[in-house]
Amino acid sequence: MGLPLDASGLDLTASFHDSCTARFEKSVQASVRHIAKVGGLDLREMKYHGKKSLCCGEGGGACFIAPGLIQEWKKKRRQEMDGQLILTYCAGCANFIGSKETAHILDLIFPPKPGSSKKVKAAKAPFTYLYRLMLKRWAKKNIQAKVFRERAKK
Repeated sequence: MGLPLDASGLDLTASFHDSCTARFEKSVQASVRHIAKVGGLDLREMKYHGKKSLCCGEGGGACFIAPGLIQEWKKKRRQEMDGQLILTYCAGCANFIGSKETAHILDLIFPPKPGSSKKVKAAKAPFTYLYRLMLKRWAKKNIQAKVFRERAKK
């Protein structure tokens, strides 16, 4: 698709954390993995992925109900990857898992400017929203879609 992702120089092994909202969305899961592979990432699957993915606890507010359980899930994720990169395509998961080895796929598509650290890390607000706008602008310019839906202005 021509996305500006080039991770070939980063020498990274990564795995995707599938969010709860995309747990049963096989096409979404396959698409982000395809983008990462084409971009040069070495991917491996964690034990709990796809429909068996662990919840990060952010979306459903599980952190308020069972904070100890959430910490155990985060610990499992980190142990599964053993210091390697955990990628996600959910801004909530990227920030909530929040380890130094966690990043959003857009953090690789729109990396920091040259000369800055090559360390990949999850962006924080307001940059998460900026990356979404940058991706939308890039898609409108580079993808010849029959229909692009916009939110209706009230």
